[in-house]
Amino acid sequence: MLLPKFRPDRPLGTDRPNIRLWEACPTEDAMISIWDANVELKIDDRFHVIRSAREAVAFLKKYWPDNRSPSYATARKVCLDAANGVVPGAEARAAFEAAAKEAGILRQT
Repeated sequence: MLLPKFRPDRPLGTDRPNIRLWEACPTEDAMISIWDANVELKIDDRFHVIRSAREAVAFLKKYWPDNRSPSYATARKVCLDAANGVVPGAEARAAFEAAAKEAGILRQT
């Protein structure tokens, strides 16, 4: 019986790369960081709670109203950078909140 050649980058007997989760995950700085305070939004009698830069990016892409101003573009860029660990989460939250306020969807508490 022939044994397959051992390749440390692939599990024995497969052609798939051996993915180590600790290598595939981003650094700790780029991990999802939950904001200190949630941003609450209201669109068409529906409430949305945004807790992180990653959630903000998803909301900006999927649910943002059609009136996309320069503050929308700024918020999207800053939130993407925060999700990738480039800028602090607090900066992303401030940019997202400012864009939501300008769009008239920020829920006033």
